[in-house]
Amino acid sequence: MANPTTLTVTALAAGGTAEPSPDTIDTANTTTGIPIAVPANCNQLLVRIKQTNSASGTQTLAVKAGPNPPAFRGGMGNLTFTSVAKNAIKYLRLETARYMQADGTIRLLISAPSSDTLGWEVMVFNMAKI
Repeated sequence: MANPTTLTVTALAAGGTAEPSPDTIDTANTTTGIPIAVPANCNQLLVRIKQTNSASGTQTLAVKAGPNPPAFRGGMGNLTFTSVAKNAIKYLRLETARYMQADGTIRLLISAPSSDTLGWEVMVFNMAKI
């Protein structure tokens, strides 16, 4: 199975939003990352990530910091989680001011040791400006 070309972004509605089907990531991508296309009028994304397939629990997830411009807070660096255990769920609030790339995306970098099988479920929600 191949990774999605771009991760799906679901808009949060004022009256509630049904849980979408997650995108599945099963191939490491530590160079360019897996892109999230940031919608217009969005300065924050909520990302739900679940590590689904690792015996050793040493998979790594990072969110790549963006260049300035457009990410004027990109100098704070990548956000990195190491040794993410199987079935662990992380909720990330990602701001475009730190993570937006020049092409308008935010990029997830995911890796695992060669002895591990990579497996992640990702849901991305648009926290539009109100």
